[in-house]
Amino acid sequence: MTLASPSRWARRATATTTPSPRSFFATLKKELVNRHAWPTRRELGSAVFEYIEVFYNRERRHSTLGMLSPAEHEQRGQEKEIKTKQETT
Repeated sequence: MTLASPSRWARRATATTTPSPRSFFATLKKELVNRHAWPTRRELGSAVFEYIEVFYNRERRHSTLGMLSPAEHEQRGQEKEIKTKQETT
């Protein structure tokens, strides 16, 4: 009887094995990559960049942020910080 090597039991986590990046890449593929035919890698790269910088990071609502967009979440955090400073002065 042969056992698997211990190195396979205790693998280090990588960016693609942890849940958050896997979820992000699944969303990216579902919402952008698989919906179009991409004639060139450059066009796909440009579309992925635009998706991440313009839509995903600024507009898309995230469940981990209470269904707020990152911009809304950041704005609320800044407003809360300003309010706290005003209350302490």
